Amino acid sequence: MNLQSRVRQQYLPLLDSEAHTTILSGTSKTVLKQTFVNALSSKNNAECMYKFPLYDGVSVVGFKCKIGTKPALCGLVKERGKAKAIFDATMAEGDNVDLLAQAPEVSDTFTTRIGNVQVGEGIFDEIAYIGELKHDDDIEGIRFTIPTMIAPRYGHTESISPPCVAGLAGAMIPPLDHHPDNRIRITIDIVLPAGIYIKGIESLSHLIAVSMGTISIAAQATPAMNKASATLSQGAAVLEKDFVLFIHLKDPGPPKALLEIHSTISNHRALMITLAASKFSFSSSLPPEIILIADRSASMQHDIPMLVSALKVFLKSMLTSVRFNICSFGTEHTFLWTRSKSYTNSAFQEAIQHLSTFEANYGGTEILKAIQATIERRLTDLPLDIILFTDGQIADQGSSFTYVNERVEKTKQGGIRVFSLGFGNKVSHAVIERIARAGKGLCLAVQDGERLEKSVTRILRGALSPDYGDSILEVKYEQDDDDFELLEVTESMEKLSSSETEEVTTSLSDPGSDHKDKSLRDTHHFPQIIQAPHKIPSLFAAAKTTVYLLIGPKTIQRNPTSVILRSPFPHGPPALEIPIEVLTERGTTIHQLAARKAAQDLEESRGRVFDDANKVADVQNLAEKEAVRLGETFQIVNKWCSFVAVSSKDGREIFIRNTTLQQPTLLAQDVKAESISNAPVATTTTTTPPTSPPNPNLKKVLALIDFQCFDGTWNTDSKNMLLDILGFEIPNPPLDGANDEAWVKMLVVKFLEERMPKEKDVWGLVVKKAREYVRKYLETRGELHLLARGDGRGGGWDRKTRRLVIDD
Repeated sequence: MNLQSRVRQQYLPLLDSEAHTTILSGTSKTVLKQTFVNALSSKNNAECMYKFPLYDGVSVVGFKCKIGTKPALCGLVKERGKAKAIFDATMAEGDNVDLLAQAPEVSDTFTTRIGNVQVGEGIFDEIAYIGELKHDDDIEGIRFTIPTMIAPRYGHTESISPPCVAGLAGAMIPPLDHHPDNRIRITIDIVLPAGIYIKGIESLSHLIAVSMGTISIAAQATPAMNKASATLSQGAAVLEKDFVLFIHLKDPGPPKALLEIHSTISNHRALMITLAASKFSFSSSLPPEIILIADRSASMQHDIPMLVSALKVFLKSMLTSVRFNICSFGTEHTFLWTRSKSYTNSAFQEAIQHLSTFEANYGGTEILKAIQATIERRLTDLPLDIILFTDGQIADQGSSFTYVNERVEKTKQGGIRVFSLGFGNKVSHAVIERIARAGKGLCLAVQDGERLEKSVTRILRGALSPDYGDSILEVKYEQDDDDFELLEVTESMEKLSSSETEEVTTSLSDPGSDHKDKSLRDTHHFPQIIQAPHKIPSLFAAAKTTVYLLIGPKTIQRNPTSVILRSPFPHGPPALEIPIEVLTERGTTIHQLAARKAAQDLEESRGRVFDDANKVADVQNLAEKEAVRLGETFQIVNKWCSFVAVSSKDGREIFIRNTTLQQPTLLAQDVKAESISNAPVATTTTTTPPTSPPNPNLKKVLALIDFQCFDGTWNTDSKNMLLDILGFEIPNPPLDGANDEAWVKMLVVKFLEERMPKEKDVWGLVVKKAREYVRKYLETRGELHLLARGDGRGGGWDRKTRRLVIDD
């Protein structure tokens, strides 16, 4: 054990903590402010470190620190090595200095180092970050998360271990959840575009107070239906788990494309395109092999009941055409069967029995070994869908992501996909999100107290849907533009690389290097259009995807009017054209989100430069160079760029932005109060996190699913149990000689469709399996003529036509 690990951590007293979030259109901006005091040391010139979590993929865009009564230090993004060199040199000189960096191995953890703090001095830290909003069709709205703890990691990672810092041994500014007396105030203001109305706001994690119609910074304004505000109901609270807010919308609106002109970089534009897969029709595909990989490590002890419940819903909802297996993992891994089995009654019963043995007794969390073993024993004649259930508490993230990324890319269309479902209050969002991105799958997370049934079936629907990845994005220009009226972005990188590129010459390591060196390390041609992510993610039902374009100054003579999304496959969904709205106010938000998404590609060994890996010898260095250019140009932190702030002894700032952190530019025209006859009145309510069992309708749905057999039938020997659930007696079948199981199944389907429409996300796959059983039953009787298509109102027995009606 080295000296650093032997030093006891000492936490600086937290005097104040506040987070203010503004949600606008498809993005959010959060400003986190915290105040501490150095009361633990008798030695001046101490160095303090502050580690904090952020949601995966967000962009840190503002950084300010004030120490004592001295002038504030405002950060500037520099290449990581240069920022560290400036920090070390300034520390040695005895001046104040502040450094904010992303942990190299874990993308959801950031570290702030504050140098030369005197005894008794206060520390005021202000960090601003922006991110995409996560659309959740299960709640018909938006899910917003503020992580409050750094997820524990199995294994050792030096960069996130507490160091022995100079002057103040083991001094740490605490994470938000560390001390029971440390409380934080949270305020969230919501302003949505005109025509999108807020139905309600709730938090399943914390007690909140909600004001409908107004926001906190304009509480006296005329109420509007697209505005709201939420705060912790007691003013401040101890956050022992992630803060999760759900915003229910009346109509999320159609797919949109917003064009932003940069406020300071001349003629630079950025386009944000939101793609809703619900606008496409998805055809059936070859039934896959599905492997459920379940985390049974020691860290899952509290979440094993939730894990077992989720797996039961999966097994009940599977279609009979699939083949499946269950892998349990921790330090080691085991499979239920040597090879995947067809979904039969005996296999189903064996799997259900296997779940009854689940305990958190597999040691540490070694995800990579389990995924490797699963892929190595796959059935090569079928597509493979891996569904990972985990809390993601691992330290060595990079190896898992690299392996999944490489194997998925090698198999291409119809090969391997990886989905992830995170569990518990300490889930690592970085792990589950990055594995799903590398695996071209969906990622969802469920905290304690949240309903998991819809998330489970949503993941399974994704696994059963065809792979329509690598779609093509095209930009359509005005008719009077040049020959590039229709530009295919995926090909434009090559088209523009020779004629419309920007040559950038920089040194990544030595500020005094010779800028005339034209080696690969120091010169690179950047295309005028960068798509981020470089490859459009797979489109899934009930999911939304955001794609960005960074459009350089040399394209300013062309005016884009719409974007077109096309599938590269003949059997794929039809093309979708989305008109472009040009924002009236110039800004930086979309540019920074786009730059972070492009840098994220590079951090995860994807993107344009990796597609050209055969043409470039030093591709990793090229990726680093491009990420540094993105970070320094658009002022965002990434793996290779950090914020650094320095002040000279006479109080002048060396790296300075005189303006304070500003609220973000609106991503749509500012919403004015609507003068309508039934204008809403601002109201304030308090919502409590649910502690009671699920609602009665959901309880009935889950009871019916639990009572269902593997093939979709319901046991007619226990009609009394069905009577208790349905609430009515089961009549005799109207068809002579009809099978009781088929008839009971039709009644249950009718009951679910007509009485439980709001729970369709839970029972949808179960009903699909039931319909297939009825079809097969009528086919064996030679009575398919009795089968008729419905009118969208549900299936059942039509007494007029004497036909079974089954909607598709």
